[in-house]
Amino acid sequence: MGVTYDYLQQHDRAVNHNVDALEIAQTINSKPLIMGIYKALSDVYFNKKEWYLAKDYLLLHGLVKDSIYNEESNRKISDLERSYELEQREREIELLKKETRIQQLQLKNNRYSILTIVFGAAILFSVAIFYYLKNQSSQKTRALLASKNQEITESIHYAQSVQDAILDRESIARSFPQSFIFYKPKDIVSGDFYWHSKLNGYDILATVDCTGHGVAGAFMTVIGNSLLNQIVVENHETNPAKILEQLDLKLRQTLRDKQVDISNHGMDIAICKIDKSDRMLTFAGARSNLYVIHDGTIEEIKGDRHTIGEVRNNEQKAFQQQSIAYHADDLFYLSSDGFADQFGENPNKKFMKKKFKALLTSIHQTPLENQGSLLEEALVDWQGDIEQTDDILVLGIKCN
Repeated sequence: MGVTYDYLQQHDRAVNHNVDALEIAQTINSKPLIMGIYKALSDVYFNKKEWYLAKDYLLLHGLVKDSIYNEESNRKISDLERSYELEQREREIELLKKETRIQQLQLKNNRYSILTIVFGAAILFSVAIFYYLKNQSSQKTRALLASKNQEITESIHYAQSVQDAILDRESIARSFPQSFIFYKPKDIVSGDFYWHSKLNGYDILATVDCTGHGVAGAFMTVIGNSLLNQIVVENHETNPAKILEQLDLKLRQTLRDKQVDISNHGMDIAICKIDKSDRMLTFAGARSNLYVIHDGTIEEIKGDRHTIGEVRNNEQKAFQQQSIAYHADDLFYLSSDGFADQFGENPNKKFMKKKFKALLTSIHQTPLENQGSLLEEALVDWQGDIEQTDDILVLGIKCN
């Protein structure tokens, strides 16, 4: 019915029917139905020209599709491995039986030595055949695993392209010509994301660090991006503290509706409202801070200690915000904790926040568009051959 209403240009009714169908599909945990409904919702919002929601549901469609494909691939690979192990055990048992028979013939009578040699030659031939077939089977298994891994990787790369479409780098560049974004996922897709919108003459800018990384973190970025769109773009809320309070409530409700363990899922976020006409920046944070450089001195503006989605004794969290009157040459930096938490090769310890602040201070006179490259060079020098610890996101702007 949702598709029919969409075809008849009755988009709101199409959305309602698809949402009802989605609740039923989630209740019975039918991933194929969920995938199809996400695609239908993406089409409806596309026809309504609500591009943010269209992109959100398209990514959800792609991720559920990947999940279904991965489950089927893992099942087939497990069946293949079990079949291979069973075949190997049967061949080993058969080989042991033949070896035992040879020993019995040798003990029974030396007159059968010639016959024993014949049997021995036959067994050696069988062993050679066994190992030849085993090698062939192993090669086929490795080839199949490599093929499946390639298909899964391609699917994740597709999810990456959809996630990149959600991350509107061009919107930030238009509003802040002097800016940079240093964005380095640990895996192909990331649990960190940045978000921007213009509303009522204000720029609303945020960096978000979701629990986890890779595909699990990417699911949370889709939810976070969608909720920020609802709160700011649809509900026209521009107060940073109130945005965080609503985001906290909506995230917990969303995870409860999807029967997700909310104790293991959350978001750390720094969010700013920038009024360029009055040169005023208002900041609020959930376990995330703002760095300000004024006249060569860096100051850390700290956010609240609780995170978005965190369960506390008091159901309703209150977030504080701070307003800063800025000057034309002031620099502002938002970041996840990935850079400061990165382990180095020599010495084997974290980069730490103190060193990160000193690094920002040392490069602040460099044009902002070049600072991202300097951060990457410093990270490579520190990291060496050590594996990347977490997703990394640093965003710098000048608000003139």
